[in-house]
Amino acid sequence: VHDSDYSPLLPYGYGLSYADKANSTAPAILSNSLSEDNFSEQVQLSQKPLFERAVKAPWKMLIGSVEDDKVSMEPIASSVQSNDVVTIKTFDKQVQEDARHVSFNGKALGFVSLQGNFPEDLRAYLASKSVLSMQVKVGSSIKAPVNVGMTCEGDCRANVDISTQLSALSLDTWSELNIDLTCYQGQGIDFGKIISPFTLSSSGAVDISFSDIILKPKTASMVSVECP
Repeated sequence: VHDSDYSPLLPYGYGLSYADKANSTAPAILSNSLSEDNFSEQVQLSQKPLFERAVKAPWKMLIGSVEDDKVSMEPIASSVQSNDVVTIKTFDKQVQEDARHVSFNGKALGFVSLQGNFPEDLRAYLASKSVLSMQVKVGSSIKAPVNVGMTCEGDCRANVDISTQLSALSLDTWSELNIDLTCYQGQGIDFGKIISPFTLSSSGAVDISFSDIILKPKTASMVSVECP
């Protein structure tokens, strides 16, 4: 305190007296004008790719079937893989092996799914009014329901039938399909405990390809599947 070069930011004893106030001749050392803005409104939620060129962590892709109430599924480990109901193949859309072609033969319920080992918290995407977006291409006319589903911990699951939207698309042409996340919330999906954010399934003979499965905050110009 008594050193000749004593010049601290806050002098010894500062703040212990009500006299330590700003005035025209002795401005306050520390400003009283502190911002209370936490800038939360300026932070925009980024897109969350689930499948973009490849499956994104923490998810893995599986194929499966349900026959006589028996569920079987296996992780996809090759560029071409089949079971009794569904066949999936990798192919090139824009870069090498960035898309998947799926054939359901209609013998039973078949599915392709992205699943994780632990629940994932995706509530921020529901709160920001996001959609489940995907690039799709149909290779033949749609004559059976085609569902895009989600699953959460505790065996809660929900499906949205996209067959009407697929039927309206031109064959062999890539199109963007968006599903409002509230469609799943309305069926009881808990977005704080997502086990599978995407399952494509059908019991009919369906030829479909997909790429770029992404959770996206919805924009004003975005056309999406909405549920009552």
